[in-house]
Amino acid sequence: MKKFGSSAFRSMAGVCAIFMILGSGSSAARTPDSRNDAEPAAAAHSEVAGADESQTLYALGVLISRNLQDFQLTPEEFERVRAGLVDGFNHRANQVDLTVDTPKVQALRRTRIERVIAQRIQQGQAYVDTVAALPGAKKTSSGLVMVPIKVGKGASPSKDDAVLVRYQGKLIDGTVFDASKDEPVKFELSAVIPCWAEAVPLMKIGEKSRIICPPNLAYGLRGAPPKIASQSTLDFEVELTGIAPASAQAPPSARASAADAVPARARRAPAP
Repeated sequence: MKKFGSSAFRSMAGVCAIFMILGSGSSAARTPDSRNDAEPAAAAHSEVAGADESQTLYALGVLISRNLQDFQLTPEEFERVRAGLVDGFNHRANQVDLTVDTPKVQALRRTRIERVIAQRIQQGQAYVDTVAALPGAKKTSSGLVMVPIKVGKGASPSKDDAVLVRYQGKLIDGTVFDASKDEPVKFELSAVIPCWAEAVPLMKIGEKSRIICPPNLAYGLRGAPPKIASQSTLDFEVELTGIAPASAQAPPSARASAADAVPARARRAPAP
């Protein structure tokens, strides 16, 4: 996922640049060049406080950078944003009329977010197609893909059963957003995202499969922030270890959340 990698690089550059701006514009963030020898204890305390304050100001820069992430700025665009930040900080931002330009900023944010989502959908579909071409892969009519890892020989659950599984969920860039611990997790198939509700009943006890969930069968447009972005394609590895009476809470990554992506019966389940 090279696109995500370059975006992360730009975000880090933004953090460093904002920190440099704050550091050069505020004497309170700098360590004093001299200390009062008559008050060594007070000077030591001031040094510690100054270091802590500097860290806090750096955190402020990181928070500001996160507010810029939706814009997917290029390095050249970030330089323009930094110029506005410097001028605003120094009360000389006379190039803009915020009553006119604030709606333009909001419109730009919407446009950039829509572009990112469109790219995410395109990348997700390419990922689905790649996995669907693997040996043994099966793509259902709904669009999910299953790739067997280990054959099972037991019974298959019904859509109304509860099941015991070991699982791991990843984004298509390989980031793990959820996983079971040592013991299998028990959950109801009537309260999970559509991808799981369809795929798990196709498995047999003892089976381990890779399950690729397109966004419309996962968390859809709303996503499951902060771990799962809007219109994300998800890659699960699921091992079915047993069938149990239905009565349990669904595991976090399998719970339904987006109303436009789940059947009505599953909307009661919280997001991760």
